[in-house]
Amino acid sequence: MRERYELIYGYKHCKKEIEYSAGFVDSEEEAAEWVRRKSDAATPAEPLSGDPLCDCEVSFCPMKFQRPWYSYRRVLS
Repeated sequence: MRERYELIYGYKHCKKEIEYSAGFVDSEEEAAEWVRRKSDAATPAEPLSGDPLCDCEVSFCPMKFQRPWYSYRRVLS
């Protein structure tokens, strides 16, 4: 079996946490570098228009304006 690493990012909101896949890489070093670059970036991940987590009914919910977390996980293929 071949090891690959899935690049993931997500948002934690008052309702729940949701994560998204950003693709796959072949080495842990590439995955760690992606996490470092994305975490240091001035702009957040792709916009999430229509995401249920962004539609909180609370007018001033601070979690509507948050930066995503970034990580990776090992997968076998």
